[in-house]
Amino acid sequence: MLAVFANAVLPVFVIVASAYLLGRWRKISPTPLSQVVFYLFSPALSFSGLTGGTLAAEEALQIALFVVALAAVMLGLGWVAARLLRLDGPHTSAFLLTSVFMNAGNLGLSISLFAFGEAGLQRAVAFFVVHSMLSGTLAVFLASRGSGSTRQALLSILRTPVSYAGVAGLVVLIWSLPVPLLVERVTGLLGAAAVPGMLAVLGLQLADIRVGEQAREIAVATVMRLVVGTGAALVLVQLFDMQGITRAVMILQAAMPTAVFTVILASEFRAAPRFVTGVVLATTLGAILTITLLATWLGVG
Repeated sequence: MLAVFANAVLPVFVIVASAYLLGRWRKISPTPLSQVVFYLFSPALSFSGLTGGTLAAEEALQIALFVVALAAVMLGLGWVAARLLRLDGPHTSAFLLTSVFMNAGNLGLSISLFAFGEAGLQRAVAFFVVHSMLSGTLAVFLASRGSGSTRQALLSILRTPVSYAGVAGLVVLIWSLPVPLLVERVTGLLGAAAVPGMLAVLGLQLADIRVGEQAREIAVATVMRLVVGTGAALVLVQLFDMQGITRAVMILQAAMPTAVFTVILASEFRAAPRFVTGVVLATTLGAILTITLLATWLGVG
């Protein structure tokens, strides 16, 4: 287990911690780098990750269906938990955001790469692309429900570059279309900067947020994201008959902490942002242990 922690988990959190300390020291805003990652690096990685490897079209479709099924399961379980906790409207939206949407980009891609190499990264990218599409629609809808922003939620995917790049990559993958050398090199270079860029953004974002109260609710949401999310994935990989690296990467991605972008959505739509911030911090810290244990169980060398 110590070797797994040192080789697959610790490098990721060292980079995040370095960016966190830099952000606290120099008061650096994460916004400029976040925009570069969002508009350049991430779309390039989505395209190059899908088209530059050996991932079969059938497997990409299987991963896409897995991501949608996982979101549906976590949405249903999260709603039940929110009812049992007797949360009000804004806190119910916040609870669902933190339960359904994991950090499949910043942490998920990085840990999948360190744990399983390029083959793991390709499958993590497929997960990330579909998850990003859900983030641009379902996540915004959940955050804004009750505020009359349904139209914005449904149209938000049109402003998500990763979605376009992901669709383009899937088209190339499914129909085995040739990729021009210029496009291959440009997307490859930009995509290579995505993983370190995402980790730096995560550290800067964590340095810029503060924790509120609601310890009990935060604890339940943390268990939902790190434990229940993993359990749901274990069931779904059996139902989808996933094997090998694909199975392992799907489980790891499902076990990631709550995505930092949920704090932005919660703040924008007044969906209990202090609660969401607390869950993001709690799950990110808790994931150091849970991901190490999970990776060891999955046989990461």
